Amino acid sequence: MLKILEFNEKMMYDISHIARLFFDEVEWVKEIDENDYELVIITSGDETSVSLSLNGEGIHCLFGNDSKNSIKKMIYQTLSTVKESKSQYGILVGVRPVKVVHQLMDQLYSIDQIKEILSHEYLIHDDKIDLLLEVALKERNYIVSDLDAISLYIGIPFCPSICTYCSFPSNDIHMLYIL
Repeated sequence: MLKILEFNEKMMYDISHIARLFFDEVEWVKEIDENDYELVIITSGDETSVSLSLNGEGIHCLFGNDSKNSIKKMIYQTLSTVKESKSQYGILVGVRPVKVVHQLMDQLYSIDQIKEILSHEYLIHDDKIDLLLEVALKERNYIVSDLDAISLYIGIPFCPSICTYCSFPSNDIHMLYIL
């Protein structure tokens, strides 16, 4: 179990998703009771610290800026010191990963620069970076060609599994067999 000291309410969703990449049970608490793993995030001015302890003993601490991605990255790196992530998509949770690639392409980054950003800033594994680039390059011909076109999302609420980065309402298709 991971206990997280209450932090910025706007970031609770993202932090919870990052934490669940490493721990099955995550609980937000108002005070640390020095039991189980505890994650404490403190922002002062434009700096943030992320520290992890187990039964009151410090394990790891990182300092960085207060940007959303910086905090997510520090949490991911800190939790990586004690457990392996269940996802190869790094800190991309609650977002379609290809969307980030398209944004970087729109900013005219080269493929090599995009690979570097995805690896170092988002902590995505190399094979997933290659997959994201392959999908984005194929989609690009369709989504950039007609600026007046609209996109329509059709949700199929059952998937073979739930992706850790997915923020769409869905259920694991295997649950149908249980019902």
